[in-house]
Amino acid sequence: MSRYLQKEVKTLRENIMTCFRETEITDKSFTSLFLSIIWLHALVDQEGKTEDPKERRRIIHEFRRRTKALKKGIRYVYEQAERRTTQPTASLQQ
Repeated sequence: MSRYLQKEVKTLRENIMTCFRETEITDKSFTSLFLSIIWLHALVDQEGKTEDPKERRRIIHEFRRRTKALKKGIRYVYEQAERRTTQPTASLQQ
């Protein structure tokens, strides 16, 4: 399972880097996404080291939960960027 989780973290890391390049991300969003990917790396490391099946299931469950939240965060950043580009600025309205 560890290789699968590592591959998923790598894909998410690439998605985040693409998101950073394509959008003007706020400091708060940047920090949240960056720390989330670090946390996922830590979970993968824990999962690889544990021998206890219950602990491994708990770690995998937490990994899934955090992965889902991270994907929502990436989607949110793109939506915010879309809103900024589609909303006319005050100077253009006058």
